[in-house]
Amino acid sequence: SSFQINKITPIIGAEIIGDNIFNNLTKVMCNQIYKALIENKVIFFRDQNISNDQHIKFAKSFGNIEPPHPAIACKNHPEIVL
Repeated sequence: SSFQINKITPIIGAEIIGDNIFNNLTKVMCNQIYKALIENKVIFFRDQNISNDQHIKFAKSFGNIEPPHPAIACKNHPEIVL
């Protein structure tokens, strides 16, 4: 899968556009996304269908996940905030 990174403003924000990028996410792609996050401070993923398991795997590519308070955690996926 490939994707594009489009700046939203010159100072902050970018959108990441591509067809189902979370289906075949590689370490190289995660590194590109992380670089976009650092450079743009905020990133948006447009029109993506991402499962809870894909979301957790993606988050773990950046480091350990600190579980949220149980009152706001997803019942079957405690790493995800509702």
